Amino acid sequence: SGVMLFGSIARGDESPLSDIDVLELSQRRSRPYKVGRINVSVYDESTLLGMAQRGSLFVLHLRNEGKIIRDPHGNLGKCLDAYEQPRDYKPYRKALREIANLLDVSESEYTPRWKAYNELAMFLLRSALYALFAQAGTPVFSLRVVQQKLARSDIATAFHLKNASAASYCEFSVTRQLVSEFLHAEIRNPFETVEALVTN
Repeated sequence: SGVMLFGSIARGDESPLSDIDVLELSQRRSRPYKVGRINVSVYDESTLLGMAQRGSLFVLHLRNEGKIIRDPHGNLGKCLDAYEQPRDYKPYRKALREIANLLDVSESEYTPRWKAYNELAMFLLRSALYALFAQAGTPVFSLRVVQQKLARSDIATAFHLKNASAASYCEFSVTRQLVSEFLHAEIRNPFETVEALVTN
């Protein structure tokens, strides 16, 4: 199968806490798995090819910063070469706005599931920022570089969520506000509970 390294270690700006992100191109897509510090994302060729043709930010990240370790049949390279730049990221932002309503939680709702809420908030903020830079024609996929380019203390605060070791509703709230700002959306759950929002 094809294998490539991506993320901070491929980029060369890893920290001692960084995971090792690996993409595996397999016969069939399966769940991601983890072995120690190694996170493996498994894709089949048709899925990765479709993502490339739709202008996926993830595929753009792989093309720009990933390092192919093994590609015996050239299929991984073929998928990456099929990348097509989208005209704009409006549909992507619209999907992110719908997901962002899941962040409309009180501190009492946040605390028992803080890790999941932190991961979701960071995914949404990163995605919104990556889309912003990609739309401008200067794609960036490093949180450190994003922070340097925007030079905002609230973004530095939000990025603490990535390696948080305890619940922090304050930092979560800062991140939620930034998601709202960069997606140009009011974050509001019209169904009152997370379960009802997911169901609807």
